[in-house]
Amino acid sequence: MMHSSLMRLNATVSYGLTVLAIMTTVCIVSTYFMFNKEPTVTFNVWDPQLQRVRSYHSDTPLDRGLFTFRLTTDLSPLYHWNTKLLFVYVVAEYETEEMNVNQIVLWDQIILKEETDRHGIDERRIQLKYPFLDEGHGLLGNNVTLALHWNHVPVVGPLTRHSTGHTTFEMPDYYNTW
Repeated sequence: MMHSSLMRLNATVSYGLTVLAIMTTVCIVSTYFMFNKEPTVTFNVWDPQLQRVRSYHSDTPLDRGLFTFRLTTDLSPLYHWNTKLLFVYVVAEYETEEMNVNQIVLWDQIILKEETDRHGIDERRIQLKYPFLDEGHGLLGNNVTLALHWNHVPVVGPLTRHSTGHTTFEMPDYYNTW
């Protein structure tokens, strides 16, 4: 019995797509076993200060935290054949009476796989990229924890989020006036 050209083409394309789907699944599953090491992270925080700033949205003044920090880490264990880029960011976390968990992104950076000289971060005296604001008096004399978070963006597979390198420091219990 002879098959038509369309039936042969359909069988070939179906076979090719099945093989491609199986290979993609194997690639995705294999990346789960590659994250066996977390990078070592070191934070140093200098000169935490507090200001009272006026809010343009309400009559309640805001706490504005200011500080500089040093971030040292080697991200090379996170790079493998399926890494497209890493989105690295520093998150400040603290508690207030109103909210158990307050998280604010203070700094971020995108590191592409092709930038092999930037697989490590050794930034000194980093200024906050985004404002560190709290509605009310939540930063006054409060403990703040900095953590390094990163999103692993793969060539194939799901986007994953990780965190490490927690360090805690205390904000001042007074406001600076300039």
